[in-house]
Amino acid sequence: MTTRRMATAHATLLALGLTCGCSVQHMAMSSAGEMLRGGSAAMNQEPDFEVARLAFPGNLKTVEVLLASDPDNPDFLFVLSQGFAAYTYLFVEDEIDLADGAGDVQEVKKLKDRASALYLRAQKYGAASLGPELTTLFETGDMEQLRKRLQTLEQEIVPVLFWYTFAWVGRINLDQSNPERVAELPRVEMLMSRVSELMPDYYFGLPPLTAGAIYAGRAPMFGGNLEKGKAALEAGVAVSQGKFLLGKFLLARYYAVQTQDSQLFCTQLQEVLATPDDALPEQQMMNNITKRWSTRWLLRAADLFADLDGGCVAPEATDDTDTEGSDDLLQ
Repeated sequence: MTTRRMATAHATLLALGLTCGCSVQHMAMSSAGEMLRGGSAAMNQEPDFEVARLAFPGNLKTVEVLLASDPDNPDFLFVLSQGFAAYTYLFVEDEIDLADGAGDVQEVKKLKDRASALYLRAQKYGAASLGPELTTLFETGDMEQLRKRLQTLEQEIVPVLFWYTFAWVGRINLDQSNPERVAELPRVEMLMSRVSELMPDYYFGLPPLTAGAIYAGRAPMFGGNLEKGKAALEAGVAVSQGKFLLGKFLLARYYAVQTQDSQLFCTQLQEVLATPDDALPEQQMMNNITKRWSTRWLLRAADLFADLDGGCVAPEATDDTDTEGSDDLLQ
């Protein structure tokens, strides 16, 4: 074989090898994405608060490393949007609540800044999955055009759109003194309302529960709609027949507090704490965290309702349970 032919053959084999490598890499990334979507079930079933809290960041960083090798992978983008939104809401906002109860103003500010950055990260991953045309319309487009476009969306967009919107809601909540953030509320209301219409039973009713918290978390004079909020919250609770405990917590925390219905507040939170730990095994982590929050809010009842001098009957506080502060989604 001549030198020229040998060089040509070598180049051809190298090209084939690279093609094969890329194909293998693509297959590996595709399989990893599918495994990550399915693997989130293991985290949802984790009963120990500290194990879940400590495991979350490392898992998310691993997915970011994978994403760097496959930037358009829809599974990676979805897992990161959902993961950063959930981690921030469940764990960072929990820290904010405890710091607020301890009266540590500087720590609250530091944690809020961190939470806002993490929510933005989740929103950006969701935006990358949704694409620039949609996200530009969602965030800055004409409201009437947005309304019309939302009606054309179909169910398959719900998971990504939900977590993108959930993260956006979280950012607004953390910066309620900022008029620019508050001005975004009509947009997130429209998005979450549409998600609730398309798939109300997604994630055990979380879309209507989130929509309900948005509506019931503000007094009517500030744009809230208590009855609309109550209807959405009750619809969300009904999806799991009350087994996904976050719904009862939100009904107490937002609707009951806004309407000063102390009986509803106490009943809902007591029902949360009385629910067996195995009522919804696939959401053990969420239910245990909801019980953590419910204990905390029951102990605040006397400060929230004028007719409850002695408060609700509640379990004895643990070391990490404060009697002040707030765990707001929107208030």
